[in-house]
Amino acid sequence: MNNKGIVISGGTFNATNVAVGDGASITCYDAQKQDALLEKLEALLSSIQNSNLPAPVRTEAMAQAETVKAQVKAATPDKSLMTKSLALIEKAAPAIAGVVSALTAINTLAGL
Repeated sequence: MNNKGIVISGGTFNATNVAVGDGASITCYDAQKQDALLEKLEALLSSIQNSNLPAPVRTEAMAQAETVKAQVKAATPDKSLMTKSLALIEKAAPAIAGVVSALTAINTLAGL
C-alpha cells in the first residue's frame, strides 16, 4: 500500500507538526537556536555591509543574507534556498573577515 495521507477512524488526532505526502518535511527550530542563527546572520550582514566589496557584489550578498534571514524566520524554512543563498554569499565574499566562520556556524545551527 502506498499511503499518501492520514486516515483517522474515530478518536482524535493532536499534533504540533504534521508532514504528509511526497517530499513532505518539517523543520523545527527552538527559540534559542533561532536567536543564535539570527545573531550570526546580523553579524554576517554587518561584515558584508562594512566590506570593501564592489557595490553590486555587496548588494547581492546582502540580498542573499536577507533571504536566509527570512527563511530562518519562516514557519517552514526552505533549507535548499538557504543552502543556495549561503553558497552565493561564500562565492561573492570569501575574502571578508569572518564570513567563512559565520557561514560555517550558520550552516551548523541550521542543520544544513
